[in-house]
Amino acid sequence: MGPILYLRTHYWAKRYATELRPTLVMILGERKYYTTCQIKAVSEDIGLNLKFLVLGYATFLPQDRFETEKQGLKVKLTYTQARAIMAKYMPRSLMAPED
Repeated sequence: MGPILYLRTHYWAKRYATELRPTLVMILGERKYYTTCQIKAVSEDIGLNLKFLVLGYATFLPQDRFETEKQGLKVKLTYTQARAIMAKYMPRSLMAPED
C-alpha cells in the first residue's frame, strides 16, 4: 500500500469507526452482524466514501460473508488487514466477532 492510500485508508477507517456503528445501531438496533445492503446504505447515507466500504464489511460481517462480498470493492484488503486497521480506531468489543 502506497503512502497516500495508507493515509486515506486510515482517515476513512477513523470515520467508519466513529460514525457507522452508532448509526447502524440507531437505525437498525444492536445486532451481531449487519447485511451488506445495510452497511452500504447507511455508509452512503452518512457520507462515508464507498471506496473504503471494505472497512465496514470487515467490521460488521462474518469472515465467510466478507470473502464472498469483497470482489467488487475498490480498495483491496484482506479481512485481517481491514479489521486490524479498524481496531486502531474502534474497540474490538464493538466489532462483529471473528469466527
